[in-house]
Amino acid sequence: MPWSDQPLRLVSELLAEVEVPHWRAYGWAAFELSYAKNGDRAHLGTGRLMRLVVPGRSCRCGAVDTCSPSSCSARRGTI
Repeated sequence: MPWSDQPLRLVSELLAEVEVPHWRAYGWAAFELSYAKNGDRAHLGTGRLMRLVVPGRSCRCGAVDTCSPSSCSARRGTI
């Protein structure tokens, strides 16, 4: 992505375009994002500041809706 002086706003805008129902984003943010979020580029290197993934399908397990990958595959298609 091209640089933005408000990178978290850009992330928010991109996530607003996700068309996966009930999506969740998984990933990480580098410590240097704490500088970049306010437009300070002096402490930034060339590395990635954030990596997010929104899976097209997922299986959530818990007390309310317990499932295994095989039962989720049967209900929702291949994981």
